Amino acid sequence: MAHNSRQRQEIGSGTSQWLRRILGITWKQKVTNEEVRKRTGMGNLLNILRRNRLRWLGHINRMDSNRLPKQALQWAPREGKRKRGRPRKNWKATMTDDLRSLGMNLGRGRAGWSRQRMWRSCVARCAEGAGRTKVRVVG
Repeated sequence: MAHNSRQRQEIGSGTSQWLRRILGITWKQKVTNEEVRKRTGMGNLLNILRRNRLRWLGHINRMDSNRLPKQALQWAPREGKRKRGRPRKNWKATMTDDLRSLGMNLGRGRAGWSRQRMWRSCVARCAEGAGRTKVRVVG
């Protein structure tokens, strides 16, 4: 799912509100969102979502070419009219941005997708950004 800046802000503030309610922290107590996340052991939700998208992308790209999810990822519409204005951000554009945040691109990522251990280390780098400290690498 693609997120615009307003949606990212709402996700961040909603997560903070839920965690504060769980911990019983009121607005009168001056506790930062970072401290709330440390107390709960939860990372930034946007980074967690990014990590899960990247895991799914690696899973899809290791599939056989005749599988429907892989065909859907590679599909591109032929021709037709599109609506006025800027096109909505789709899943593929979101994945390109996620890969760019790791210093990769779709072409370079495809080489690593066949090697699951290498791909998991890339996803682990994303997990480190999410505040996760231990990542299990299976190979």
